[in-house]
Amino acid sequence: MTIELLTRYSILIHQTMMHFKLELAQQKGKCVYCELYFREEDAMEVDHTIPRKLGGKDEYKNFQLLHKHCHDRKTAEDGSVGGTHDKCQFSEEPSEVKVSRSVLETSGFREEIA
Repeated sequence: MTIELLTRYSILIHQTMMHFKLELAQQKGKCVYCELYFREEDAMEVDHTIPRKLGGKDEYKNFQLLHKHCHDRKTAEDGSVGGTHDKCQFSEEPSEVKVSRSVLETSGFREEIA
């Protein structure tokens, strides 16, 4: 990449991050979907208020910040599950404890090898 292209890319990233900081302030620190406050460790994703699949545009006024899990639910509910899914995350959410299972389950019956 050329320095000019990197500079333009850097400016675009800065402007985008500034917009989402303002959006977070306008939302008063809350997720629009669940109305709970964002915590520092929460994963946030950019959502199209009106999904692109339903005619929404890629414009700042059509963006909102949601918790990652709220974004997944909203996307499933509004019918845009087949469309593209924004994955612009700002921090990582701690994962839930998952129970590990072996891929192959035994029947509990052992055959003797002759």
